[in-house]
Amino acid sequence: MAAKVYERDEQALFESAVRPAIEAGDVDWRGEVGTRERDRLMAGALATLMLGGWPEPFGLVAIESMATGTPVIARRAGALTETIEHGVTGFIVDDVDEAALAIEKIRELDRHVIRERALERFSPQRMADFPDVPTFAEIGHPGATMMPWWGFVAPAGTPQPIVARLTQELETITKDEAVRERLKVTFVQIDFAGPQEFARRLESETALYGDIIRAANIKLGQ
Repeated sequence: MAAKVYERDEQALFESAVRPAIEAGDVDWRGEVGTRERDRLMAGALATLMLGGWPEPFGLVAIESMATGTPVIARRAGALTETIEHGVTGFIVDDVDEAALAIEKIRELDRHVIRERALERFSPQRMADFPDVPTFAEIGHPGATMMPWWGFVAPAGTPQPIVARLTQELETITKDEAVRERLKVTFVQIDFAGPQEFARRLESETALYGDIIRAANIKLGQ
């Protein structure tokens, strides 16, 4: 198990449920882990459990899990009811008893199909690893996309020479074939963008999801 334990309710849950399981030898506790270790753990897991009561508005964790081929068992709430294909990429459940039954059936799901379906449904462009899998736009839903991405940011006011040096070093790293190959096995595609292009991308994403949030009337705390 890997997780952060910062907030008061997280600490309470850890002390009441997780620590006793650790002491009993039922849980291998890893604490908070980095991206590489997280992806490795997720790809090697039997399933990803998302049984919280909060209605996920997007379900990025589920998408990341399915992109590694790992099925998701989730509570029937929020966007997860649309993100997960019941009986194909995971199971939608209503309570803990149904979750236990889902775990018994989870090995029946094809992990290759799960990964392909995730790439098919949520990637904005065809993946090099799966050139025959169509995108959202190609199956009649232009503009629909849901793919996580990562970028580097610096504090406001960072001197331009430092920004330029960071940009140069990052571009060099992303062109390194060894780095690209290591990322490829986790289905990460490198798309280097300099500061100006990255700023435009941030503005575009902010506008896109701002429109979605306003249209759905999503409020903080929902």
